[in-house]
Amino acid sequence: SQLMKRVLYVLGTLDDDDIDWLVAIGQRQEIAPSEVLIEAEQPVGAVYLILEGQFAVCAEVSQPPIAYLGSGEVTGEMSFIDTYPASAVVKAMEPGLVLAIPREQLAAKLKQDICFAARFYEAMAILLSMRLRGTLKQIHQPLEPATEVTSYTLTMSDKRDLGAVRYNWLLRRLRHEVFEPI
Repeated sequence: SQLMKRVLYVLGTLDDDDIDWLVAIGQRQEIAPSEVLIEAEQPVGAVYLILEGQFAVCAEVSQPPIAYLGSGEVTGEMSFIDTYPASAVVKAMEPGLVLAIPREQLAAKLKQDICFAARFYEAMAILLSMRLRGTLKQIHQPLEPATEVTSYTLTMSDKRDLGAVRYNWLLRRLRHEVFEPI
């Protein structure tokens, strides 16, 4: 899916040590159907990588969804980057699994590790750029289904492929299918 494609670029931009750090610091959270992951107008305490499940993005809890997030999507990153409270509600539509990267620890890592910071912010720029392009495409061609961009540069294609390998490894590890002693 188009959502899945986004995280592949994020994981392809980070390096293996970055992924290891995210797994070590991140909190694996199982989310129940209808559980609110992010509340509108509230501070967001983590950046979330959605590993399984589908989530609805709503202006308010009782309003219909304005967007959907699925496996491989990142949420909470906008509030992390601009420090404003969340602009929408993100709630589970079915059982979900997320990796929550605590805000304070992520901020500290970004200040201490300039190379990690460069890769992380590049990954966030790619993610937000892809979202904006998708939104603009929907505005200009609302009746056409979203299609995958095929004019990747070699660098972007390589990042996508590497990200796919890392995503599958990350998911297996967080499902406890991979045991790696510390």
